[in-house]
Amino acid sequence: MQDDKKAAISKTAVQDTEDINIKELFCSKNIKYTKQRELALKFLSICKEPVSAEQIYVEMKNTNISLSLSTVYRILDVFVEKGIVTKEKGFADEQRALYAIFEDVHKHRIVCEKCRRMVELEECPFKNFEKELESKTNFIIKKHKLEFSGVCPECRQSEEEIRIKKSAE
Repeated sequence: MQDDKKAAISKTAVQDTEDINIKELFCSKNIKYTKQRELALKFLSICKEPVSAEQIYVEMKNTNISLSLSTVYRILDVFVEKGIVTKEKGFADEQRALYAIFEDVHKHRIVCEKCRRMVELEECPFKNFEKELESKTNFIIKKHKLEFSGVCPECRQSEEEIRIKKSAE
């Protein structure tokens, strides 16, 4: 494992205990090992989309490990500080932070405003625009964030079914 502060840790590496030992990872990042931290990292590694501290808390409460929501926030703060996890603002009008395993790749998503389901876009639509913008402004662009929100097909179907039911009454 690299000793860099912001070393990328892929989800598959965290999941695969043969490739990485969580205790060794924590040691290399100067993080004290606890069962709560291990479980939080394992949970994040299996999530296909960013999750809130509350979601992690609920999942961890289903185990025999005792902890509080504030403990989950402290764990996440350490993971973010050490470059293991990323923290991003919630999507659309959501105010809560979302957390995911750090990957050295930026991603764009579209989020359903009703059910909060996220779909990842396969590629960045701004590759060419970013180069053009750098050329015009003489800036070196380090990052960008693009957010789409809408209503997913399942929620649209539910809304339509409710409308049809109401009009039939």
